[in-house]
Amino acid sequence: MANSSARLQASTHRTQQHLAEAEGHGQRVLELLHGQDAQLRRIESSRQNIETSLAVSEHQLTIMESFKSFLFGSKPPPSSTPSQQKDSANPGKPAEFSQDFHEADTWEMVEDDSAAATADAGSDEVDEIRQRVRRLHKIASSIGNELDNQNAMLEELSMRTDLTDKRLGDVAARTNKLLK
Repeated sequence: MANSSARLQASTHRTQQHLAEAEGHGQRVLELLHGQDAQLRRIESSRQNIETSLAVSEHQLTIMESFKSFLFGSKPPPSSTPSQQKDSANPGKPAEFSQDFHEADTWEMVEDDSAAATADAGSDEVDEIRQRVRRLHKIASSIGNELDNQNAMLEELSMRTDLTDKRLGDVAARTNKLLK
């Protein structure tokens, strides 16, 4: 009986070590995901700056096309430039992500639960294992939510980048036509 009790205690100790290790890995993954969230937001900000520069370029190109048509009597350009047209995929939306995907309180919730479980050091080993499993479940849920949010951000960024790329191609074509 003593041998079986010793094996159970050794198994419980290994389980606690594995859970603590998994919890640490989960928290590091969450930290990396939050860093990637910030990076995606910087990329979107840079894309917005490109959009702004592109709108200025389109405006200046329209002026130059009008000037050319005045001087040389060619057909005037259309009155509406692509920058003046609404984004058909996101009508009326501002030039930022359509939702705030970052859940700041998720990370704090995981940290708060970790501190509460650490304060309850007097509980028996089974309760400690149960608490660690619950924390791991919350960490895993937070990771899943963050991944879902970042996937949505990437899809929206990809769509908007494609629209920007099309506008840039249109401006390049108009510029080439103007220079001929």
